[in-house]
Amino acid sequence: MPKKWITFLLIVGSFFFITVGDRFLPKPLNAYSLQTRQTLNQMILGLFPDKNPERPSKEREKEVNEFLRRASPKN
Repeated sequence: MPKKWITFLLIVGSFFFITVGDRFLPKPLNAYSLQTRQTLNQMILGLFPDKNPERPSKEREKEVNEFLRRASPKN
């Protein structure tokens, strides 16, 4: 069996394992398939920024104020 076929079968097998493995695989493997798919989804969605941040500078303002409060000399 040539290397191209082995690579092709591994890619197709991985694709089916991730996409529909939780529907037809036995008990321990279906949970792994579902967990893998959820992890990949979270990782891919994490690459894109949130479209509607309410106030992105709010947290930064809080950090700056905390820093200034700690940096100011106490009398």
